[in-house]
Amino acid sequence: MTARLDPMWENALAPLPWMDRAACLPPLDPEIWFRVGGKGGASMDINDKARAICSWCPVKSECLEYALADRSIEGVWAGTTTWERRRMRTERKAAGDE
Repeated sequence: MTARLDPMWENALAPLPWMDRAACLPPLDPEIWFRVGGKGGASMDINDKARAICSWCPVKSECLEYALADRSIEGVWAGTTTWERRRMRTERKAAGDE
């Protein structure tokens, strides 16, 4: 049986089997994966909480590749922010890996 996916997955390309093992599934609050208004402190706290969860996630590498493949994905995925993934794509392209 497939677990009910968290709202953060709603705009994802398509649910994949590895997503059932993700550390970010409910009952976690989906708000921790996205910056919610404000600047600095509050946003950084949100990123820190998400990164802490991602740090022990068993599907972190699959999640990162998935988020890198879809440029429209926002929020923290695999412990990386949207900006960090944008930089990673640029670095991969420069290295000829993309």
